[in-house]
Amino acid sequence: MTETEADTRANRIDPVLRAAGWGVAPGSKIRREMICPGRITGGGRVNPLSADYVLSYRDRKLAVIEAKRAGLGHTDGVGQAKDYATRLKARFAYSTNGHGWYGIDMTTGSEGDHALPFPSPQELWNRCFPEGNDWRDRFGAVPFETGGGKWEPRYYQHNAITAVLEAVARGRERILLTLATGTGKTSIAFQIAWKLYHASWNLSRDPVRRPRILFLADRNILADQAYNSFSAFPPDALCRISPDEIRKQGKIPKNANVFFTIFQTFMTGTGELTFQGYPKDFFDFIVIDECHRGGAKDESTWRGILEYFAQHLREFQDNEKTLPTILVTSHKLSTGVDARNIRNIVLLRPIKSMIEFKQIVGRGTRTFDGKDFFTVYDFVKAYEHFNDPEWDGEPLPPDPPGPGPKPPSGPPPEPPEPGGDDEPPNGEKIVVKLADGKDRQIRYIAATTYWSHDGRPITAQEFMEQLFGDLGALVASEDELRQIWSDPERREGFIERLVELGYDSDRMEDMRRLIDAPNSDIFDVLAYVRFTLAPLACAQRSEAARLSGLSGYEAEMRDFLGYVLDAYVANGIEELSIRKIRDFLRIRYGGTNDAKRTLGTLGEIRSAFVGIQVHLFR
Repeated sequence: MTETEADTRANRIDPVLRAAGWGVAPGSKIRREMICPGRITGGGRVNPLSADYVLSYRDRKLAVIEAKRAGLGHTDGVGQAKDYATRLKARFAYSTNGHGWYGIDMTTGSEGDHALPFPSPQELWNRCFPEGNDWRDRFGAVPFETGGGKWEPRYYQHNAITAVLEAVARGRERILLTLATGTGKTSIAFQIAWKLYHASWNLSRDPVRRPRILFLADRNILADQAYNSFSAFPPDALCRISPDEIRKQGKIPKNANVFFTIFQTFMTGTGELTFQGYPKDFFDFIVIDECHRGGAKDESTWRGILEYFAQHLREFQDNEKTLPTILVTSHKLSTGVDARNIRNIVLLRPIKSMIEFKQIVGRGTRTFDGKDFFTVYDFVKAYEHFNDPEWDGEPLPPDPPGPGPKPPSGPPPEPPEPGGDDEPPNGEKIVVKLADGKDRQIRYIAATTYWSHDGRPITAQEFMEQLFGDLGALVASEDELRQIWSDPERREGFIERLVELGYDSDRMEDMRRLIDAPNSDIFDVLAYVRFTLAPLACAQRSEAARLSGLSGYEAEMRDFLGYVLDAYVANGIEELSIRKIRDFLRIRYGGTNDAKRTLGTLGEIRSAFVGIQVHLFR
């Protein structure tokens, strides 16, 4: 049996990493990381990216490993490893097939074959940070606050957090983070503050007390959002500074660690009731919300607050919650307000600034369950400020118009002349010729939209041509496709590759309808597109397998395999996964032990389970 990538990882790569202490030494982690789920198109997400192994130590991503099955070259994954390491800001990238290892230092550019043993977490840490830094070590000892595993930083959030902490560890006093709207900047600010707080960092650089952190915004809603987002801190560590509270107490609050307020509050009142009531070095760390708009500007009347304190850090801020699904713009909603579920933006006032326009449109760019697009209703021609090809790229062509309304009465229209420009009737079969010179028939479905790898809407014929080309790079012959589909592990790896290319379950269903084979296995779709093999229904394949594949077994095993084939006809190819064997045994026999008494050893059961699949895809 051909060794799959999963076999190579489990039997060759994982033991090497465990032996080096990865996933074993405290603070070390091995994880498969989804870098990005893919670009959102009307047809779903396309071109997702995920790294096979990301090695982290003390919450710093040190290395990326791209794995290939043992039958491929050990350098075949070098390009992917470099790409992923660049995105994740990991210093080292490795490619391996379990036999040979190839390493790249992304900082120095040196690369070449790598001899085992693989470096331990501490060894790789020392290579990444040879100069050493006590604060870097202290920050690394504080794990991210993930809410019990409910939150994981996206790679660009992780990059931002570690960049700020590294700058603080090196003694930098002013830091600017520039991130797009909707990228979770409140989460970034929270994690930075969390690590500073628990590492007891402060301006003295002596970890004898926890820091005092100030979060400055220019609107109450933004300060409130940030305050609520920091709820994982102890309640007595947080303080929302408000004018009413200052008047009631007759003094400004000082007994907390993270303070939230707006510029206007700090400038209301006189003397000790303003920001001047704090010593100039009272705050160790200052976060400026939306600094491009407010206090950090040289011409701002609020800049005096910043000049008063000894030092300040700058950071943009935003939150991610759910607000109404229609947003009518005003100056107060142009930026900073949470709007993940916005589906419609209505522009009713002139907008002269391209930056402001993009911030407004940015309210709709947040993803949400069931949301993969949003609509802008522009009554003031603000779109003219969005004509920025260098930033936005070329606009996509408009979708073709749908069919017009039918006339209410009168004689039916004459059918179009052969060869005319009219689209075929919905459901009619049309003939397309692919690169191999052979014709395929596909069913025209007017309501279905197809998408290219770069997110362009394409015709059904272009979709077929795209799939034909992709399959040509994946499988060389009809026999090879049959061998892959008859082996559950190779088949799953092949399906994973299809998903990476954008052919997920929804696209698979589109393919079945396209070739008019709704009851066929996806094997038949692929074989028809690539090799013009006439598709069979799953029930036909099951019946053929019963006739040719059951005669060599005892009655009990024949009954079991017949049960498996019935499940395949009813529910599809997922029923033929190796993982389903135990489910079948539990449902039909009550458990593995009872099944073994009836059918034989687990090895014999597995062999029969895989063997019948050879007959299915003959």
